[in-house]
Amino acid sequence: MAKGIHAGMTDYSHQTLGDIRDDINNEIKNLKSDIEYLETNIQNLISNNYWDTNVPNNFKGQIAYCLRAYKTAIKEFNEILKEIEVKVEQHHVNRLKRIAQTANEINVAIGKLWHQDYNENFKDYGNPNFTKIEYIYSTTRDVAINLLDFNNAAYRLEDYIGKS
Repeated sequence: MAKGIHAGMTDYSHQTLGDIRDDINNEIKNLKSDIEYLETNIQNLISNNYWDTNVPNNFKGQIAYCLRAYKTAIKEFNEILKEIEVKVEQHHVNRLKRIAQTANEINVAIGKLWHQDYNENFKDYGNPNFTKIEYIYSTTRDVAINLLDFNNAAYRLEDYIGKS
């Protein structure tokens, strides 16, 4: 998909059902790669004891929630891809909208957490471990922002409801 300049602004009005399927497949690949990146960095921070001693619990909890939501999105995308090969139904549209809605909630929550709740005492700029935390934050938020576009894909998918 040609991502829009602003989050959730990709235009799907001209996309075919095949284009939507391609975008879902590409997003699955991207999600898997991003999840692996996040989990590898978290594991590294756990192994050097930075995660447990220097990262606030609310941030760790939010990241855990995000990872679970992203893994669920992969499962949903895979099911939707399989099912729309047979017939596009309303619940496929609803499920894509739900993924986008959850992504929006994550985007807002993690942004607020990082900018308002992540205490300045925890922000250890210059420390290579903290740099990994910054990448975890930015990657987690970027994933959510990318998933916002599936709200637009859902509205376009409505045009194909009933197509076998």
